[in-house]
Amino acid sequence: MDKAKKLEFYEKLYYQAGDIQEKLHARVQGVFAFALIIASAIHYVIKNLMAEFSMGLTVVIVLLMFISGCFLIYSIIHLTKAFWGNKYAIITTPQDLDDYHQKLKDTKAQQETYNASYPQNKVDVVDPDEVTSQFYYDKMREVATINMDINSNRQENIHLSVKSMLWSLAPFAAGLALFLIANLDSSAPRNNHSSETKYVIVNNPISI
Repeated sequence: MDKAKKLEFYEKLYYQAGDIQEKLHARVQGVFAFALIIASAIHYVIKNLMAEFSMGLTVVIVLLMFISGCFLIYSIIHLTKAFWGNKYAIITTPQDLDDYHQKLKDTKAQQETYNASYPQNKVDVVDPDEVTSQFYYDKMREVATINMDINSNRQENIHLSVKSMLWSLAPFAAGLALFLIANLDSSAPRNNHSSETKYVIVNNPISI
């Protein structure tokens, strides 16, 4: 593969990495939303658990929810790594590339002037087009590699996050099943009994 084809390949990888970056961002948001749903469900069960009716069963449910919460925290840690702290590399701007090329042209002019003044001690004259082309080639290869590595790392963290989240569903489902079967939901209408005693006062006027 010649240099021109390599450059074309690196450019494709660079832009492909940019597309993958956006897709990964959307995936992370979706997993975050699912994690929030699970966390809210765990909070609901713990908050509305009627412990006074069955202490042993309550301990089991709380333990299952705690295990589920630990898996969920581990999942969120990896999800956070996939969302924040990933600094992508960018290729140089067109203006910077033009400025770099112009500096090389100025350097070439200076070197040619020097060689004309001191022919017995000539220096190699730079080729602005060749040097700029090499600079762009090296830069494209560098940023494409960096961004691909970042995307690969993010994908791994998302994979670990989803895997841990799925593991959290097992103890959560078991705890939720016990919670519902044992009818320990204090917010359910059938369990919403008020302990207040109500008095009705009837005024009976005395007729004379």
